[in-house]
Amino acid sequence: MKKKVLIYSIIGLLVIVGIVFCNYLSKHKSNDSKNEIIQTIKKYEKSIDNTMFKLDIPNDWNYEELEKNEENDFYKFALKIYKSNKDKYAVLYLYRQSFGVCGTGRTDEQIKLNNGNKATIGYYNDNEVWQDISFYEQNDNIAIINYGLDINESKELLNFIKTIDINEEKEISLSLKEETLTSMGATFILKNNSNKEYDYGSDYYIEYKHNDNWNEIQLDEPLSWNSIAYVIKPGDEQEININWSYGYGELKTGIYRLVKKVSKVDDKPIDESKIIYLYSEFEIR
Repeated sequence: MKKKVLIYSIIGLLVIVGIVFCNYLSKHKSNDSKNEIIQTIKKYEKSIDNTMFKLDIPNDWNYEELEKNEENDFYKFALKIYKSNKDKYAVLYLYRQSFGVCGTGRTDEQIKLNNGNKATIGYYNDNEVWQDISFYEQNDNIAIINYGLDINESKELLNFIKTIDINEEKEISLSLKEETLTSMGATFILKNNSNKEYDYGSDYYIEYKHNDNWNEIQLDEPLSWNSIAYVIKPGDEQEININWSYGYGELKTGIYRLVKKVSKVDDKPIDESKIIYLYSEFEIR
């Protein structure tokens, strides 16, 4: 009887040791897998003017920044991306002007990026290999052009290009100051990120969002504004207190945006082409 008890005890102990050992192996295998994933990615970052690029590039892919010269002055920045053959590659461009395409024989497909934005993939003549990728939701001056990647490599690049994140700091911006919003008004922050002076007046108007479209709130009578011009210098920010109960009254529940017009001090005389419209979205609950 004592021998049986001893045998059962030994078996129980071996089972416990086995469970602990399996858990140990499982934990370390999981950590090794995570480390392996981390080690296979190169994080690329670049800032050009007010535009910041971030992209995760697999270790078995290569990249190099292309120099500019008189012949290729159509872009501000270019990043060549290839896998094994330098002669088969794609280039990420930041163009000086908006990226445009020809519609002849072209089909488009949209994909969702990891940051929630969409990119447009362009194909020509029923070819399975894409020709270009554009990012109109983030910046219409940015696109990727395919220069000879085969179908497998083009699919690989398309997969990791979903990690791209494009942030653009505008020369001048308007934003809502936290914890100031009421149904009667709010404080907004005007920020000058450029090296130029801007001026603006006291006028503004409000739009509301309906079915994904913005519509200006129509008033019974136009509002009256003073003729004072305010100047914001380079690098400065100013708070603008808005009380829209004058004219608009108390805003109901919904999504709105404040619209203000600014212009560069040097751009005189002012016409419609030189006016910059700034928007700051907010929600009344």
